[in-house]
Amino acid sequence: MGKNTPDPPEAPDYAAANREGIYADIETLPTRRKIEAAARLGEKVTYRMPDTVDDDGNTVIGEERTADFTGFGDMQLTEQEMNSALEMIPTMSQAQLDNLTEFGPQFVAEQRDQLRQMAPEEFDLREEFATRLRGGEKTAEELTAGVSVPEYEEFAGQSLVTPEYMEAQAGQAPAVPMYEEVSGDMPIVPEYEEVGATPDLADVGLTADMRADVEASIADRLALGEGLSGDQIRAVEQDILRTAAKRGQVMGGGTALREILGKFRAGEELGRQRRGEATGWLASGQASADVRNRLAQGNFANTMQKIQQVNQARGAKFAGEQQNVANTMQRVQQINQARSAQFAGEQQNLSNEMQRIQQINQARGVGFAGDQQNLANEMQRVQQINQARSAAFAGQQQALGTQIGSRQQDISNIQSMLGLQTVAAQGGALSGLQQGAAPFAPPQMARGIGLDAGAGQAATQFAGNVFGTQGSMYQAQLAQPSTFSEITSGLGALGAGAGKGGLGNIFCHTARLVFGEDNPEWVKFYLWKEYGAPNWFRSLYNKYTERVASWLKDKPRLQSIVRRWMRGKING
Repeated sequence: MGKNTPDPPEAPDYAAANREGIYADIETLPTRRKIEAAARLGEKVTYRMPDTVDDDGNTVIGEERTADFTGFGDMQLTEQEMNSALEMIPTMSQAQLDNLTEFGPQFVAEQRDQLRQMAPEEFDLREEFATRLRGGEKTAEELTAGVSVPEYEEFAGQSLVTPEYMEAQAGQAPAVPMYEEVSGDMPIVPEYEEVGATPDLADVGLTADMRADVEASIADRLALGEGLSGDQIRAVEQDILRTAAKRGQVMGGGTALREILGKFRAGEELGRQRRGEATGWLASGQASADVRNRLAQGNFANTMQKIQQVNQARGAKFAGEQQNVANTMQRVQQINQARSAQFAGEQQNLSNEMQRIQQINQARGVGFAGDQQNLANEMQRVQQINQARSAAFAGQQQALGTQIGSRQQDISNIQSMLGLQTVAAQGGALSGLQQGAAPFAPPQMARGIGLDAGAGQAATQFAGNVFGTQGSMYQAQLAQPSTFSEITSGLGALGAGAGKGGLGNIFCHTARLVFGEDNPEWVKFYLWKEYGAPNWFRSLYNKYTERVASWLKDKPRLQSIVRRWMRGKING
């Protein structure tokens, strides 16, 4: 709705109105009963008005008031009326009885003569009709005396007894056998020993020291290579000098050369000896490293052999335990197979017994179906006989009804012609005679005020009437054009009249595309977008409407979808 549209009136709480009406009736009942009792008894009563609340919200205690009914209470007035009636009744009753005794026969005779004079033919017909009735003309009971109710045939047979179908009583279903399980524990895989770290063996003792000295000596000599020690040089020099001295060539050039060559050859020879000695030592296998390796390999081989023997023993034990388990499993499997075969046999026996019982029950069911068909045929025959007898009896009743109806029509025609009343109408007129003998009716006392059963309904109806009045006022306000509707109508006409050259070019490109520029619906959508749509939608629409309209220009199906959506927003 627009901003200037009045808010609709709130719907009344009918349940609350109903409850308030009931409790208001309950709260005021004591005061009303006190006033009513005083009015009936002719007494004076004091009561207090209900409390009210002033404009400042303060409670104002209701004032006390007095209602005085002394001298004109209901009981006093009733007593006075009854006493007056008791004084007048004997005189009035006697006068009425005297008048009826003296003038009643004369009135009856005069009325009879007047009736004969006014309609002599009808009077004679009435006398003849009464004579015929007194003469014993057949009544309806006499006419129906010869018509008897037919004796309907009943079904003499008994209802069929449902056959007792056999149940499987040969035995209970075989119990599922208790399959035997392996009770022993599975053998534990042995923990095999593994080879630890290679033992660190060493060559110790005197032998190790001697071997170390030999190796050191050989190494020292090998380190000299082809060089000569001081003692060796002196030895070579002395040997050459002795040789030269024997020849008589001491301190000569040849001696010096021979000395040099001798040293050289001695060095070469000594180097070869040293290398041969080292090579021989290494090849002998007596080196410290060779001895240590040889000892370590021996100890490692002994350890491996011991571990292999232990693991072989454990493997043999595990294999034996596995064989024992396999034998136990095979035995249990054979036992379970035997029990399964026995269970299958018992199931087959049960199936055969069930099949036999089923065949017996089927045979009994076929026999029972045949008995049911025979019973149905017999009941159908009895039903056809009774239908025929009913049809005959209905025909007799119809003929008798026609006869009695014709006779009743004759009587009605005569009564209508004579202007007579029916017997029932005449009997109804006798009810007034009961008051003739005792024309006194004692006054009745009015009952007191009680709870009003319609108090809640009255309060609800009052609330509904108030709401109806508010609704009428609201409808009257709605009938006046609001600012929004005036703007919508005005801009709609403006948009339709302006067309493509008017105000339509400045906003709502998408709405003008899907509705058409001559259709005022685009103006209504524009107003919804500006005043009813969320801010985020209005911002996005204003930013992209021209581009969206350009994209939708050649897509009529999408335009139809957008148009339906926009109409939903306008009409919503």
